[in-house]
Amino acid sequence: MSANSQIIFGQLFERYAGTRIPLIQRDYAQGRADTEEVRSEFLGALARALALPPDDPSLPLNLDFVYGTLNPQRQFVPLDGQQRLTTLFLLHWYLAQRDGELAAFAQLFCNANGSARFAYSVRPSSSEFFDALSQHAPSPALGADDSLIEHLTDQPWYFRHWRLDPTIQSCLTMLQAMHERFHNAATARFARLIDVQRPVISFQILDLDDFGLADDLYIKMNARGMPLTAFETFKARYERHLHTQFDGHTRQMHGKPVSTATFFAWRMDTRWADFFWNFSNARNDATAPATMRLFDQAVMNLLQMVAAATRAPEAPGYEADLLKLRNRQQRLSYQVYEDNGWLDDAFSETLMLLLEAWSEGPGNFATQLPTAHYFDEVAFFNHAISDQPLNYTRLVQFCGYAMFLRRHGSSQPQAFGEWMRLVVNLSVNASYDGPDDVKRSVSGLGEMLEQALDILAHFASVDRPVSGFRGTQVREEITKAKLIVADSQWRPLLEHAEQHGYFQGQIDFLLDHSSAAWALQSHAHATWQEHFASSLALAEQMFDDHGLRAIDDFLWERALLSEGDYLLKRGYNHSFLGDGLTGPGTWKRLLANEDGMRVTLFCLWNRLDETRPLPAQLQRIIDQARVREPWRQVLIQTPSALGYCALRQLRFERDQVYLLARERMSGSHAELFSFALHQQLQTPQRLAQLAPLSVEGYVPVSGSADEPYLYLLHRHSPQVHTHLYVTSTPHGFLLQNDVDELLGRDALAHALQQDFDFVVEAGYLQSHCPRDTVEQRLVALAGLLAA
Repeated sequence: MSANSQIIFGQLFERYAGTRIPLIQRDYAQGRADTEEVRSEFLGALARALALPPDDPSLPLNLDFVYGTLNPQRQFVPLDGQQRLTTLFLLHWYLAQRDGELAAFAQLFCNANGSARFAYSVRPSSSEFFDALSQHAPSPALGADDSLIEHLTDQPWYFRHWRLDPTIQSCLTMLQAMHERFHNAATARFARLIDVQRPVISFQILDLDDFGLADDLYIKMNARGMPLTAFETFKARYERHLHTQFDGHTRQMHGKPVSTATFFAWRMDTRWADFFWNFSNARNDATAPATMRLFDQAVMNLLQMVAAATRAPEAPGYEADLLKLRNRQQRLSYQVYEDNGWLDDAFSETLMLLLEAWSEGPGNFATQLPTAHYFDEVAFFNHAISDQPLNYTRLVQFCGYAMFLRRHGSSQPQAFGEWMRLVVNLSVNASYDGPDDVKRSVSGLGEMLEQALDILAHFASVDRPVSGFRGTQVREEITKAKLIVADSQWRPLLEHAEQHGYFQGQIDFLLDHSSAAWALQSHAHATWQEHFASSLALAEQMFDDHGLRAIDDFLWERALLSEGDYLLKRGYNHSFLGDGLTGPGTWKRLLANEDGMRVTLFCLWNRLDETRPLPAQLQRIIDQARVREPWRQVLIQTPSALGYCALRQLRFERDQVYLLARERMSGSHAELFSFALHQQLQTPQRLAQLAPLSVEGYVPVSGSADEPYLYLLHRHSPQVHTHLYVTSTPHGFLLQNDVDELLGRDALAHALQQDFDFVVEAGYLQSHCPRDTVEQRLVALAGLLAA
């Protein structure tokens, strides 16, 4: 092999037995979704070369060096140039099939058996795809608007498992891009690609054997054959941007002034790189390509987070910018940042400030806050560098964090901690449905940034200390600030309550129940602090970090129902509350006094002694319950009815109460009173009294056409059975026997009509019965059947 010869792609296959991509290389990448910019630029360069006349002096387009060796089969094995060669192979096939030149293509690029002379050792399936593609001629010819991907994947030779081969998937994407760019390109001809006399595209071959370079040494030199990563590309262009952006500005490095661009480049290659590596290389595997990718993604993800946090909320296009930056699925290139104006002073200064602060010192992460109780910097950083979508609540908190550091630095950690306590309390109890909500909160934080060094005094002395957050939470923070300013003993109590995993800073219900605000008028802080501590002790026994502490038989829910109707409306349904932090049917909503239902909770708490075991107290309240609403009394007495509602919802409809297995009546549901009756009939005493009637299953239904019911069964003989169906009505129960089952049993039918007021209607003998006498009626019917 000549040490340095310029050739066209076809000549590579004239000189050697073929081309084989070695195992040490990665999959074909130019067709991946995250390389659209690279793909577009490369195809654009090829298209421009093909558009030039054959005698243009700027031809051929030179694709630079391709390094490689020969294997024992005399196949060319590229150690650099894999991506370019694969793209050229695909371009030759595409133009050959478009121009009807597949025979000429096969003569150059296929063996006598039809298999492709271009192959991948990385995965056998990739070579199988090239073999099949080389022999395929689309018929009929594809139109400009046809999808080449759909056409190829619909062929009988295209195997389903090829969907798992990233090289094949990248090839399909690249072929589709070629179809869109070259289908109607008149000057892009296959004949021009293989014209040796007037070449359009060429490259130079460099034989590593001639230079005495071993493969493994070259691999190390060439970073395992990988091209520049997304971040390396970003970094190179961003450094040039910094030269202009901070022209004349210097920073200290090793005791000497250097340009901002030099400072960034040096730090990013040393201290900051080590900082990111500690988080990316969890397995401590310094050679794993996967770790390199994680490192690259981590940096790019943080850039996205910083860009989102440094957008000025008053600027036009803020909402659109936030939506773009929130999407982690689409990798954003440097060009996207530049085109959108995201690389402004705020971005650059904040990025360098954060990386410098976090990487300072010998530890993995130099935290800037005195405690992680409110804002866990390490946990946030792990979220920021992950591929998870940007969470709006965390974004608002990060905006507040970055704002403080940029304005006030890190020299006053206590003030910083106080600021972040308020930022977190306000944001975590706000509702963020979109960028507009974030914009309001970030604007509000900016308005009070000047008071950040004494934020507690600001909240204690101003009626409206901040805008852009939920008014109820702002008022709560004002009360807490006043209490802490008035008596420092409030701080540990309030912060302990705020840090509860479920309450998350929202403790207005504790302030309300303990009447803590009275301390500001009476100045008897110790007394009201004792009341607050008692309320907190009850709350902590009722709720853990995830929500309501489960006690067997739904004691909390049933005790609350004993005090009143605490259920919250949720669309068409009512909820006896779940454990979510958000959503309409949660305990958090009750604690926030939604629909004024918090008074029921306080009534229950007022009957409890937090120093004694609560289950026994709750059971006593349930046993003593005397309520007016029948549905509430039945729920209190029937814990299994609450257990039926998997999503803790029921519905009042047509004067009936339905227990929902999910959320809709179209799904399975039971009816409260018939369900409860079915439970009551299964006690040993009732079962004995009902013999020879046996209590069978309860039958829930789906949809509104039928009503749920239970049934009892009398086995008169092995061949003769009588069903007694029991269905709830708004005013009691409907008892029914099928008339056909009573044929030949005239005495029984007569007794039912004569003694139990059954009448014939729609094929049934049926009778209405009040709820409070239904069990006695069923026992009497059992006696009739036993006679």
